Amino acid sequence: MVENGWVTLFGEVEWDYQRQIASRIVRHLLGVTGVSDNIAITPKLSMNDVKDGVENALRRRAIADIDSISVMIQGEDVILDGVVHSWSERELAEHAAWGMPGVHQVINKIKVSI
Repeated sequence: MVENGWVTLFGEVEWDYQRQIASRIVRHLLGVTGVSDNIAITPKLSMNDVKDGVENALRRRAIADIDSISVMIQGEDVILDGVVHSWSERELAEHAAWGMPGVHQVINKIKVSI
């Protein structure tokens, strides 16, 4: 829907990156003054599958502190907690969580020990 240059996006996607791309593409069209992103992320997996997927992704990425990271699911959000030894490990864990379909928000509570 477009009204006075303001575009409102509706629909469903399986992945967050799809929602982000749609918003980014429309935002740069001539005459667009703003974008309201009402696209829903609708997973085809259960959130337990998402939890398992995040944990497996962390193992595949060979994060040294994998045993100190906990992955919790709250609704459609992934909550990461624990302690790692570097900022890159913290960012890898968050990236792994965002890489799963159906994740609406990643709450990264992982601390970096120095």
